Amino acid sequence: MAQTMNLQVDATYPSIKLKLEERDTDGNWIAVPGITGATVLFYMEDDCGKKVIDGAAGAVHDADLAIVRYDWATGDTDTAGSYIGYFHITLTSGKILIEPSRPRDQLYIGIAESGV
Repeated sequence: MAQTMNLQVDATYPSIKLKLEERDTDGNWIAVPGITGATVLFYMEDDCGKKVIDGAAGAVHDADLAIVRYDWATGDTDTAGSYIGYFHITLTSGKILIEPSRPRDQLYIGIAESGV
């Protein structure tokens, strides 16, 4: 399911978070195991596919629930528009996850001009 986050121009809070899930042998969705110590990078592209954030350091927010996080930096949200974000996670085993991985699960980010 697609996830949408809306921010005002220049907002740096709240952080963007994503829960990593996979199907178990019974077909149930479960948290991806083994993300403790993983390296997390965040990418954001504009609606033309141009990278606006190109591999900025993210973090494991909650290893048990397999939640990763990116804390917005100054300048990340300085331009209003529509964006798509994704996380690149390198597990300690060397395996790489790029999430969200399914097109229907896109991570949409809307940045709007402030009305203030």
